[in-house]
Formats: sequence, C-alpha cells, structure tokens
Amino acid sequence: MEGVAAEEFGVGDHQYICVLHKDTKEQHIHIAANRVGFDGKAAKDGNSYKRMSAL
Repeated sequence: MEGVAAEEFGVGDHQYICVLHKDTKEQHIHIAANRVGFDGKAAKDGNSYKRMSAL
C-alpha cells in the first residue's frame, strides 16, 4: 500500500519514508516525502486529502 500511495502522489522515485501506526484502534500509515526528486522536479501536492480519499 505504501508504494502504491507514493506512486499515486508522484513521489515513488523520490526520497520517502513510511511509518505504520499500530498503537491506535485504527492502523494507518504516514508518508513523509521529499517533494523534489532526484531529477530536480517537484511533485504536485494539491488536493492531497481528496486524492488520498480516492485511493
């Protein structure tokens, strides 16, 4: 799931880290990513809540 989400947000080829939270009733992940990739291009971050909800 983490890799799919990273690809969906255009950061699959960027530096990123995923953290799985199991300490709450609902397991969930956090993805912290560098918006600027190794190619120097920035990933788009608009409407991230809508895009995550759709994913």
